[in-house]
Amino acid sequence: MANLINMQQTEYDELQTNLAALHEEIISGEAAVREKVLDLVSMEGGFYVEDISGKISTLLSSLKSEAVAQLESAFEGTETAISDYVSAVVQIDVMTG
Repeated sequence: MANLINMQQTEYDELQTNLAALHEEIISGEAAVREKVLDLVSMEGGFYVEDISGKISTLLSSLKSEAVAQLESAFEGTETAISDYVSAVVQIDVMTG
């Protein structure tokens, strides 16, 4: 007899909710750090150095537009993979149950 995986809908919903919340927390945390650094390198921020502050701002802008976009894409892929997994489990349960 086959070993069946029976994932309950509430477990899936909790997993999906927790995963999405974790992803949002990571993105928000990164944005908060980036904003604090931008504040520090602004003229009033205490760490302003004319030749360096502009480069730091450019670097942070690049981080937001490239690295964060890749993170968001990876997170979306992960959430889709979880959803696809659950769909496959439900199909197997239906076919073998």
